[in-house]
Amino acid sequence: MAPNKNALIKDGGGEKVDARVDGIPTDKTLVVIKREVIGQSVKQPYRFESCPPSTNLMEDRMEVDFLIIGGGLSGLMAAAYFKELGQNKVVVVESKEQSQAGLSQHKAVMRLRTPAVAELLGLKTEKILVQKAVYTEPMGLKTEPSIRDANIYSQKVAGIISPRSIGNLGEVERYRIKYHPHHVANHIPTQADVLYTSLVTNINATKRSAVVKIFNTTTKEESFIDINYQYCISTLPLFKIASIISPSINSNFQCKHNPIQTKAIHLPDLPMDQGLEQTVYIARETPVYRITLRPAIKFITKNVGYKVLGSELIIESMEGFSSNFHRTVTPIVRNCFGVELRDHEYTSTDSCQPYGKLTPISDDKARRAAIFSLTQEGAIYSLGRHAIWKSITADNVLVHLKRISKMLDTDEIVRKSKSKSMEAKDEG
Repeated sequence: MAPNKNALIKDGGGEKVDARVDGIPTDKTLVVIKREVIGQSVKQPYRFESCPPSTNLMEDRMEVDFLIIGGGLSGLMAAAYFKELGQNKVVVVESKEQSQAGLSQHKAVMRLRTPAVAELLGLKTEKILVQKAVYTEPMGLKTEPSIRDANIYSQKVAGIISPRSIGNLGEVERYRIKYHPHHVANHIPTQADVLYTSLVTNINATKRSAVVKIFNTTTKEESFIDINYQYCISTLPLFKIASIISPSINSNFQCKHNPIQTKAIHLPDLPMDQGLEQTVYIARETPVYRITLRPAIKFITKNVGYKVLGSELIIESMEGFSSNFHRTVTPIVRNCFGVELRDHEYTSTDSCQPYGKLTPISDDKARRAAIFSLTQEGAIYSLGRHAIWKSITADNVLVHLKRISKMLDTDEIVRKSKSKSMEAKDEG
C-alpha cells in the first residue's frame, strides 16, 4: 500500500523520504522522528518537529480537515480526538518550539477528576488521595470554609466575588498522569502534523483559510504557508483570535487576567507516600493563594516510569516572590503542613504563567456572542479556558470536545476519510 499522498516523512536516521503537499513536491518538510510508516498505520513511539518552508505564500498551500491553533493540552486533546474519527488530515499550529510545547511550561498543580483525558492522549494515570483545606485568619486550617473565606479567596484570584473550588474541600480522589506533563507533546498517539514556532497571522472566515508564519530557529528566516481548512479549533485567547479574523467580529469587551508566579521547592529529605497530595488554599491577605505538598517525581523513561525523590512544595502566587519570601511564606508552610523549611536543605525553581488566572468578562452575553460569531462566520470552534475565557478544568475540555463533535458534520468527514483511504489503496 502506498503512503498517503500528503505524507511528510523523515526517518529516525535523518534521510528525507518524501515531502509533498496535495501530491506536489515541495521543499517544506515536517520532520517526524522515530516514525515508521506501514501502509497507512504508524508504530509508536514518535514525535514531531518542524522545518519551515522557503517557498512563498502563493506557492505553498495546504488542504486540511482540521486546523488546530495552539499545541497546549487543549490543542493536543483536539488533535487526538479528531484523528480518532478516521483518516482525517489534522494540522496543529504551535508558537513555541517542541521542547517548550505541550505542558512543558505548566508548573502549577494539575490533577484530573477522571482518567479520560490521559487515555485520550495515550497516557497512563494513577489514582491518588488529595487532602484539601483552607487557611484563614484567625481560625487557621478549615475544611468547611465560610462565605467570608470564599469571598476573600475569589477576590484575590479573580478580582470579583464568584464561586471558587474551595467549596469542595476535605478528602477527594483524583488522577495524576504517571509521566511528567512535559512529555505529553512527545507521546500523543495521533498522526497529526505539528508546525512548531508558527503563528496564525490572519484568518479569512469567508474562504476558511489561514495564513501561517513559520520561523526557522536554525536559519532565523521566516516563511509563510496558506492553510485551507474545513474546520478550525482555536485554543487562542478569545481576544487574540478576534483580532486576526476577517471580516471582524464584535468583541467589545475586556479580557483581563493575572499571571501566576510559581515556586517549586524540592525537599529530598522529606519522604512522602506517592499516592497522596495535600493542598491548602490561602484565604488571607497575602499574594500566595495556593500551596501543595506532593511527592517529588522524577521521570526516567516511558517504559520504566518514574521514581519518588522526597517531596516538593508548589507555591502559587498572584505576585512575584520578593526578598522577604522566607519571612512571609515560611510561617504559612509551618502552620499548614507542619514543615519547617529551615530544617531542610532544598532547591527551588521559579516560573510564570502569563494567563494564569482569568477575570470573568462582566458582559457574558457579549462573550457568548463573540464565540458564536467565530463559529458561524469562519467554522472556528473555541476550545479551552483561554478560548472561551472561562475557568474550566481539563475534564471540562473533553466534555466541550464532545459537544463540538456533535455540532460538526462528522458523517461527511468520515465518508471523506474513507474515500481517501480507498484512493490510497487504488494507488497501491
